[in-house]
Amino acid sequence: MSMQTIRVAVGSAFVGLLGSAILVAQTPSPPQSTTNPSSASSPSQRDATRSTAAEATPSSGDQPADASTPHQRQAMASPQQAMKACMDRQARATPQASKSEMTKACNQEAKAQKEHLSNAHPEAPKDSSATTPSPR
Repeated sequence: MSMQTIRVAVGSAFVGLLGSAILVAQTPSPPQSTTNPSSASSPSQRDATRSTAAEATPSSGDQPADASTPHQRQAMASPQQAMKACMDRQARATPQASKSEMTKACNQEAKAQKEHLSNAHPEAPKDSSATTPSPR
């Protein structure tokens, strides 16, 4: 090895160490903690987490169906319930309408809804043997 190569190698090592020292000097050190780790929360927080909390009792009206939307409840209602709900809506919307007019409007609404559902969910073919291959 020549003297020139040694100087370059030592110089490169020195520059590398100097660069590392500069990076370490720029990195902030974590603050020194003089507090006890158990004092990370307040005494009231420790008391609150130490005791067991009683669960709330469900109210009498808590049912899975309570989470459904009005549209979902309407779709799952019996035809009589749907007609009653429609008549109530008609009575609120047009209080001057006669009962026969409201019934006619509700019947048209039910027919339109039935057509909409039949178009959205076409029924399966009646003869299922025609669509499924026979086993061999």
